[in-house]
Amino acid sequence: VNRYFDSPRPLERENETHTFQTGGTVNHLLGGWRWTVTGNYARIDSETTTTRNVDFAGLRAAVLAGTANPFAADFGDDLVFLAPDLASSLSQTIETRSTLAGSPFRLPAGEVQMTFASGFTRQMLDSETWRSGVITDVSLRRNIFNNSVNAELPLTESDFGLGKTIGAWAINGNIGFSELSDFGSLMEYGVGLRWQPARNLTFQANLIGDENAPGIGQLGNPFIVTPNVAFFDFATGQSSFVSVISGGNPLLIAEKRRDLNLNANWSPTFIKDLSLQFGYFRNNSSNTTANFPLLTPEIEAAFPGRVV
Repeated sequence: VNRYFDSPRPLERENETHTFQTGGTVNHLLGGWRWTVTGNYARIDSETTTTRNVDFAGLRAAVLAGTANPFAADFGDDLVFLAPDLASSLSQTIETRSTLAGSPFRLPAGEVQMTFASGFTRQMLDSETWRSGVITDVSLRRNIFNNSVNAELPLTESDFGLGKTIGAWAINGNIGFSELSDFGSLMEYGVGLRWQPARNLTFQANLIGDENAPGIGQLGNPFIVTPNVAFFDFATGQSSFVSVISGGNPLLIAEKRRDLNLNANWSPTFIKDLSLQFGYFRNNSSNTTANFPLLTPEIEAAFPGRVV
């Protein structure tokens, strides 16, 4: 016997999020150097409730035993949902950063510009999931200490010496290190070249490399199951209702990036306030962290343990 029920309401997902953020900045001049200190605090509190299907076991047994009439008008009015799935998370971030920028000395082609930066970040994530009477707690803490230095050295000046012939040239570079309490050490670096053959024309080339750790939420977000999601299976050509599982993955590793950036800026003198920019950017990343794309057969074959 197949029939519909009017009493049970549709399955629902309710999510409530509260966000609070505050911050401040202090600037001060120390001789020819500018010192800047910034601070920030952010708090995100989220709660999710997901209703689950009703329990048909007792009703099915009553029909088989002949004690319930499946054609009665009130058949199924006493159906109740199973206990809902509950998930909650509290994410907090405290961040401070200090930078000191200025010129330590002057070369014949101009002043050397340097920036020293250091910072501290503390991230806290607490989550709890209740499903089928099983409680799962996750508590993650991450302390990040980072230090970096950036410098630009002018090699030639367009109005002086060799620069009158070849234009203004400058090189720049940066290096930084971060220490994550739950992940280890990460490094970033970069090197660049700037050429200004004319005052209204500039060419730049930069090579950038860095390492990025997955976010603390990507590692430890609560385990949430969303039932009855309409899904088209490209492998079989059929549509069905599936359960989608989401949450953090504690096995994620660091991403490595190697980027190349080429830019040209031209401001023609014969048209006032016109500026043209041409750019080429190439990104090469490995071990990236991202949500799943469209589940084509190729994606399912690449990650066979993610689709059942």
